[in-house]
Amino acid sequence: NGCHSIGFPLISAGIYGYPKQQAWDIALRTCLAFMEDFEEAGLSITFAVIDDEMLALGNQILESLKSGNSI
Repeated sequence: NGCHSIGFPLISAGIYGYPKQQAWDIALRTCLAFMEDFEEAGLSITFAVIDDEMLALGNQILESLKSGNSI
């Protein structure tokens, strides 16, 4: 459809009690797999986070996944 970017909120992670680490893990694994399968799409993904703690957790999990470590 000609899309080049997507905004991605971590719905229910936080005030609705879904575990933050699990939400990040699912979101990041899914996005990384999509980007690997459809590299030619050149898609830019931006995560909408509610605070610095959530951002830091996401960065930590992303680095762990990129280095091949499980969380």
